[in-house]
Amino acid sequence: MTLAIILVVAAALALVFILSITVSRSLQVSNTSLAGRIQPLDLEAFRNLTDAAEDEYLRRHLRPADFRRVRRERLRA
Repeated sequence: MTLAIILVVAAALALVFILSITVSRSLQVSNTSLAGRIQPLDLEAFRNLTDAAEDEYLRRHLRPADFRRVRRERLRA
């Protein structure tokens, strides 16, 4: 009985060890692959999308249904 418990614990520890190695290797990114994945960001457009004053302006000047549609589109951008 003791041998079975020791084997189960050893197997569980081995599984945790293997999974931790797998996860840490998948999170490592080389500089060359990272450079290919970076996309330029239009900072002015980003600031416009995150501006609370712009949201308030749209809320005041659009019908509620139109505002919700525009807000969803802005959040997806």
